[in-house]
Amino acid sequence: MARWWLSYWSEHSGGGEGTSQGKFLAVYAGINLVIVLAMFVRQLYLYLSSLRAAKTLYMRLLKTIIRAPMSFFDTTPLGRILNRFSKDTYTLDQQLSGTVRMYLGTLGSVIGTIFVICTVTPWFTITLPPILYFYLGKQRYFTKTYRELKRLDSVSR
Repeated sequence: MARWWLSYWSEHSGGGEGTSQGKFLAVYAGINLVIVLAMFVRQLYLYLSSLRAAKTLYMRLLKTIIRAPMSFFDTTPLGRILNRFSKDTYTLDQQLSGTVRMYLGTLGSVIGTIFVICTVTPWFTITLPPILYFYLGKQRYFTKTYRELKRLDSVSR
């Protein structure tokens, strides 16, 4: 919206009736203020949600460990239990909110770009299904590989 308003401003600021620079600047400032407030609310929501998820996960882990039979503690090293607690809590506390924020930003950019390309070049919509099929195949391969690497990393800890 801000980019569109700058484009509109540059096209209609050549003078004439009712085209004061103050009006254009006020609308531009208002748009940017709304953007900043929306980003703040989004960030606050993501951080609070990740903290709530971390607390829920921690409480479930703790409840499960407390109710585990004594044979579990005989066969499982204490370091592995502590590592599971600390790694999962760290991931939710520190990494999840940033990852979700980047994912949603990238997803919005990709959808917006595809929408603009399809609007400007309607023939592109014909090639979109094969492209999506190709990328979904690559995503499946990446997901399998990534899971295996994370499993090996977890086992090596």
